[in-house]
Amino acid sequence: MRIDPATVPAVDPVVRRIPIADGTREDLEALLQAAVNLELWTIPLYLTALSSIQRDASHIALPPERARHARRSSTTVSRLLVSVALQEMYHLQLAGNIARMFGVVPRLDWPAYDGRIPYVIGLPAGVTVALGTANDVNTLRLMLAVETPDDPLPGHDRGERDVPFFPFIQYDGAGQPAYPSIGTLYSALLQLANRFRDQLQAGAPQLANGLFAAWYQHTGVLQPGSLGEAINIIVDQGEGAIGQQAAPIDDPAAIPGQGNFADPFYAENHFSHCERFQLCLDNATRGVTVWPTTSAAASSSSSSPAQQHVSVVFDRLLADLRAAWAGAAPSLEPMFLFRAALAQVYIAGEIPTFAPPAPGSPTYDASVAALAPATGARWASQVQFFFTITDIEGMKANHVSRVDLASQTSVAANQGAIAALAADAQMPPGELNVWSAAQQASFAGWKGD
Repeated sequence: MRIDPATVPAVDPVVRRIPIADGTREDLEALLQAAVNLELWTIPLYLTALSSIQRDASHIALPPERARHARRSSTTVSRLLVSVALQEMYHLQLAGNIARMFGVVPRLDWPAYDGRIPYVIGLPAGVTVALGTANDVNTLRLMLAVETPDDPLPGHDRGERDVPFFPFIQYDGAGQPAYPSIGTLYSALLQLANRFRDQLQAGAPQLANGLFAAWYQHTGVLQPGSLGEAINIIVDQGEGAIGQQAAPIDDPAAIPGQGNFADPFYAENHFSHCERFQLCLDNATRGVTVWPTTSAAASSSSSSPAQQHVSVVFDRLLADLRAAWAGAAPSLEPMFLFRAALAQVYIAGEIPTFAPPAPGSPTYDASVAALAPATGARWASQVQFFFTITDIEGMKANHVSRVDLASQTSVAANQGAIAALAADAQMPPGELNVWSAAQQASFAGWKGD
């Protein structure tokens, strides 16, 4: 159903509104870059909160009518956060590939966490944009705000799976796209992309391997016919078609040749990101213990060694992604070091400030050596962070062995077997995580202490 533009109220700070039918190629490129930047922006926000958790004893009951389909009766804050973060990485890959279909190389602007959610208008009363811990109510409310749908426009049934119609291209006073929600931004993008379908480029470089190689065996490298499906996946998983999470990452049948692999977050992926964050907020931080931080450390930590390593590792990740979308071989090594870098900040009693590398920052190789030292790695400061929650939960879900990747004693007793799995890019079998060469060497030299 089409919406009469006259029924859509003007929204401050929008200063320029253009009917979709009058949109230009430049408008399309602006929306493509905005979509990629917005997906990128969510990842450090969610991973920072996840990395702040020292112990998670939360117990969140899933609604009975949904638990029956999800095959799990309860979850935890950690599981909810990591399941969303994984899908946001997938959304970033999809958004970047859509841009490449139109010949646009993603710019990947450095994320900033102050003032506003990029390209999204307004915030709930009392919510501020800042990085924070998983037991901070403002952080939980901010994450929920990111994934909350706009109030339904006339004719928009929030239960429908397709992206709802939004009639305008909108810009704020700074000339940036500005929309009531992520879904409405993608609505304008999809309509504008359809107008310029004759400019789609066959064979443009796309990321169809690396972290989500197996899932792209389901959708394939994006083609003109799958453009709408890709955008629907992003909006469906994020804002959600309630109870109808059907995108590839949730579907065990989407992994050819790996029929025995069980998605460790199968239950959580039955809920939209909006619903998952609402569950976290409803939990009211019960059972979640975060690393202790001090205001003094947080206020003076922007140039600390731990903060510098975060900046350097993430900056390399951006450079590698830009190069991959320009046609170079993809490398996601920095992504798998990013959690270790964030953990070091919390161990130092700080909250990540997340700024681009400053003059005098260490080299990337120096940061790698600090996060995954060739000799002298310790469980408490390095080795435990080699194992993501995806690794830990995936090993349990797939009954690979009795090893508990969260236990120093268990990991030390099974070090050889774990090293073999990591070397074969199978941590655990069927999983999508790949250790860097530095992590493999560091773990192989670990003395169990």
